[in-house]
Amino acid sequence: MELTVTPLENGITAIQLIGRMDMKNTLLIDSQLTALVARENARVVIEMSGVDFVASVGMRLLISCAKTNAPQGGHLALWGLQPMVAESFGIAGIDVLIAIHETLQDALVGMPSLDG
Repeated sequence: MELTVTPLENGITAIQLIGRMDMKNTLLIDSQLTALVARENARVVIEMSGVDFVASVGMRLLISCAKTNAPQGGHLALWGLQPMVAESFGIAGIDVLIAIHETLQDALVGMPSLDG
């Protein structure tokens, strides 16, 4: 699993995930992803277009990241989900817990500013 980090304007961090979020690969990125979203006021957009499979452990990691991020004053959004992944997230109710957008632009528009 590949995890690429790109700083964007206004203090937003863009993360691109590529690969399968199965047990093995999710464990490989767990610490790094958690550290990126756990920072105070971390505003993070995660591109999921390169992820074609997400096991329950991958879903659990993303939910855990969102739950860690929010109390720190941050915001986490996903974008570019492949159809099967989006369907799985909808069935699991993840779309209620984490903002999901079709494009990066939509994710950025939905990102709150640091001052509220």
